[in-house]
Amino acid sequence: MSKLEVAFAFEIDGKEVDPREVTDPEMKTKIEKIVESVSGKVGGLRCPHHDEAPRFVCYGPNFDDLSMEVHGCCDALVNIVKGGLSD
Repeated sequence: MSKLEVAFAFEIDGKEVDPREVTDPEMKTKIEKIVESVSGKVGGLRCPHHDEAPRFVCYGPNFDDLSMEVHGCCDALVNIVKGGLSD
């Protein structure tokens, strides 16, 4: 799996899933694509006020229907990251 440049957590059907422990090749590929896509867009961003990196929570009933939340030390970081993801 790709190096996690930013912190990710996955919650599938209400249960926390450690992406490093996923053994199904199709699911591993989906996780890698999510991590690579997000990291490629915002992996280097840090809060200009607190020098903190963003954190992401991907959740849903299964790996085919995920939503993502951005968490950060403050609203400024969250807004910067959301702007970077929308580009």
